[in-house]
Amino acid sequence: MHIDPSLWQGRSVIFNRQTPDHVDRRDDPKEFTPIFVLGRFGGGYIRLKTLRLRMWFGGGACVFIRGGLFPHGIEPFHGSQRVSIAHFAHRSLFRQLDVKLSSLGLN
Repeated sequence: MHIDPSLWQGRSVIFNRQTPDHVDRRDDPKEFTPIFVLGRFGGGYIRLKTLRLRMWFGGGACVFIRGGLFPHGIEPFHGSQRVSIAHFAHRSLFRQLDVKLSSLGLN
């Protein structure tokens, strides 16, 4: 806890990957997951079909999504290197720490 006091247990560093729509099944649906993206490229929008959202997701952008609740994916991109950094915490961590997440509309 002295080095990193967040409850995010892990970081995924993703190089040049387009991802199909998916739900992060091990993440709690009430948890927000921050995703940062770096690089100089075109395209690569993030899409959340359930919410009918398609957002610019270029170098320097950051989104917080409920990856365990909403299907999300990255559209094709072109240009130089694209790097995404996603911070996450699986349900098992919250159970182990006996942390109860609460959110309006989600039980």
